[in-house]
This record gives sequence, C-alpha cells and structure tokens, in this order.
Amino acid sequence: MISTATGSMAGPMLVVEHPGAPNAARMVWTAVPDATRRSIDLAEGEDIFTAIHALLDAEGALGGTFTLLSGTLASLTLMTGGRGSDTPMTFHGPFEITAPARVVGGAGIVGVDEDGRRTTHCHAVFCDASLQTVGGHLIAGKAIAGPGGMMLDLTLLNGARFARRHDDETNFIIFHPEPA
Repeated sequence: MISTATGSMAGPMLVVEHPGAPNAARMVWTAVPDATRRSIDLAEGEDIFTAIHALLDAEGALGGTFTLLSGTLASLTLMTGGRGSDTPMTFHGPFEITAPARVVGGAGIVGVDEDGRRTTHCHAVFCDASLQTVGGHLIAGKAIAGPGGMMLDLTLLNGARFARRHDDETNFIIFHPEPA
C-alpha cells in the first residue's frame, strides 16, 4: 500500500507499507575487525564495478563500500525505483543516459550474492549532456569512465561482509551485514 503524508518541506512524503510483517530491527549492524580506505583513479574506458572488484580481489577483501567523488562517464545506463503495478515498489528501466554524464555523487556496497559471487549495488546522481540531473541504480558493465576518468573513495572490509538475502518485510533481496 502506498499513501502520502504531509509535513515534508519538499511536499508530500511517500509512505510505503511493505507486503510483509515489519522487521523487529530495521537497522542491523556487525563489527568490522579490519577496514582500509583507498582512493581510486579510474582511467577513461574503465568499468566502475570491474575496477572496484579487481582492487578488492587484489587486496583479499571480502567486500566494501564506495563513494563516487568526481569525474565523467562516457557510457551510462541506469535503473530506477518506484511504484509497481502489483507491488508497493519495483525497479524500472534500464534507461540509457546521454553521455558524457558528470558525477554529482553516489554510494555503493560490494558484497556477495546468494551463490557467494561478488556483487555490487550503487545509487548515484549525474548531470547528463543536456544538463539534466538524473539518478538511479548503476548497472554492471554499463557505467564506463569518460574523458578525464573518475575518482572514487573505497573502504575495503575484512572480517565482515554484506550478503544478499531475502527480506521478509519488503519481499526484496537486499544486503545484510554479517561477520565473515
């Protein structure tokens, strides 16, 4: 069920009632015994996710988090979230963005999927070639650094990770922090 509530300075706030029973704790955490921060300079033509995964593999890290700091993309395709026809929330797209797109900001998580393979989820905002602000979920292989490259800030995690698992409340597969 979706409804609106008043009181937001930006207008009505979307209130989503998910299909499952509310989780006892919406905020879950786990201790991270070892975290290392790295700055990454991506060269033109590099895929964001491939570069991040390569660095995590080289460092032997189980996962991490990252922030998009600056730069451009030569190629970009996004998915967006929103109301679904038969569910409160769903994904829409993919949408190809007019390149080059300049980074406004973004953040992501690198963890493992249900089969133990490395996977990444990133939300980001860009200014496209027509100077429109666009945002959504980046797609692996569809976020390629443009002229001048990109700068990212990466935190590598060891002793803990993010694992994708089903969430009963939202009925989505989402990342959960856990010791590793």
